[in-house]
Amino acid sequence: MRSRTRTGLAAAAIVGGLVVAGCGGGDDSGDGGTTAPADVVVHGNDSLKFDKDSYTAIAGTNVIELINDGSQAHTLLFDDDAVDFKKLGVTKTGDTDKGSVDLTAGTYTIYCDIAGHRAAGMEATLVVN
Repeated sequence: MRSRTRTGLAAAAIVGGLVVAGCGGGDDSGDGGTTAPADVVVHGNDSLKFDKDSYTAIAGTNVIELINDGSQAHTLLFDDDAVDFKKLGVTKTGDTDKGSVDLTAGTYTIYCDIAGHRAAGMEATLVVN
């Protein structure tokens, strides 16, 4: 009888652990949950601006992270059809989204494509050396 109880408790602990692990908070990352640190971190806020007018990166693969410091939704994408980058999006305060992009040296424009945001000034340059 004790053997069955221990086996039952062990099985419950394993299943309980899986349920708890499955409910963990995510990073809303757009790149499959990578834990790679971001090379470029961009903050969006309710004044419809990014936190900087210009960002820098090194040529090659870069991880870009968008963090929402405001309560409005924001996106981040490149104004260059040649750049293969999945649009990032955040919807509420504290949301983050990450994506990887291969960039050659040059200057790129990043912006938010939510209606009215770019017109209000929610764009910046990304200088890649």
